[in-house]
Amino acid sequence: MNITRDVVQDLWPVYVSGEASRDTTKLVDEFLAKDAEFATRLRSADAETALASHALVPPDVERRALTKAKRLLRRQRTVFSLALMFTLFPLSFRFGSGEGFQWTVLRDTPELAVALWVAAAVLWGVFYFIGRGSGSSTSFVRPS
Repeated sequence: MNITRDVVQDLWPVYVSGEASRDTTKLVDEFLAKDAEFATRLRSADAETALASHALVPPDVERRALTKAKRLLRRQRTVFSLALMFTLFPLSFRFGSGEGFQWTVLRDTPELAVALWVAAAVLWGVFYFIGRGSGSSTSFVRPS
């Protein structure tokens, strides 16, 4: 059987990961012993790839991204609740004895109702910008 550089290059990831069978390991070792230049090139390319991938992705990137996403969703949920409360509170009503349905806050203190609606408008704006990612990039994790 004629083993070429292409065959060894295809087997290289399995060989390096340690998942290759004994026969495959022996085959790759024998070929690399005969072709030292190709062995050096494979090992240096593997080392460069490992260094590049290790340098680009921190080991805890997934955990940090999940933590940041959870924090963002919790903040968005809190702002939504407050905005909804400030929007609806001025519209609170009561049933008076003999008077029927009455808008309590709007009738008694219209200034407070307007102030609450202004606060609600601000909170809805904050909710919108949190949902958009605050204008930042779509990445959850900043490079460290």
